[in-house]
Amino acid sequence: MHCTLTDNGAGSGIDGIHGFLGTPGSISVANSVCYDNGTTNYGGSVQFSDSCTTPDPGGSGNITGDPLFVSPAAANYRLDDGSPCIDDAMHLIAPERDLDGIMRALDGDNSGTAAPDMGAYEFASAVADTDSDGLTDADEVGTHHTDPTDDDTDGDSARDGGEIIAATDPLDPFDVFMINHVGRAGGLPIVGWNGATSRIYTVTWVPAVTNAPWPILPAGEKLFGHEGTMRFTNPIPTYGFFRLQVKMAE
Repeated sequence: MHCTLTDNGAGSGIDGIHGFLGTPGSISVANSVCYDNGTTNYGGSVQFSDSCTTPDPGGSGNITGDPLFVSPAAANYRLDDGSPCIDDAMHLIAPERDLDGIMRALDGDNSGTAAPDMGAYEFASAVADTDSDGLTDADEVGTHHTDPTDDDTDGDSARDGGEIIAATDPLDPFDVFMINHVGRAGGLPIVGWNGATSRIYTVTWVPAVTNAPWPILPAGEKLFGHEGTMRFTNPIPTYGFFRLQVKMAE
């Protein structure tokens, strides 16, 4: 199940597939890619389902089209964008992660529904966002190393996409976006936080918590971020409740 068998160069006939799997007699192949092995006749002893192979072996859910590997010449048998194997396997009992450690199942074809891929590798799309956290699956897997099936990888109640915007670590539950300093200078309240470049911060304040919109403080809008501690002095000399917001600089 969820195997990729290709470019093995075995001879034609049923003995080839037996040689690949090391199993005599009847074999069941599910959710797999078995392509370009020099074997064109598997006979009745190999039962395929929801797999990519050729010629059509009968059974259910099988396809015969080219699986579109990224680069067979470089032995890269991951599925490329547009592969017919993407999101075309069945939700059977299978490894929770693929051969690269990527979680299954992803919305590889960006259809809005996640489904497992045929073969050993799950395709991470550069446009789909399986967990709706604001990061594409490809960015989660290749750049941030977060879980594309979980919008809060580190379990700190902040979504992964929001943590990237806030410049906190989505893999560290103790790295959170927050006001971490409250003080007073010259009779005026001061708040501080850990800043980052390429971010813009806004500070709002109310004397008492309310469901109404919090007004932006004078000079509290469009605070351009920098690395290290950032501070804001409230021109209103009474304590109250502060709210800190952040967005990416355009």
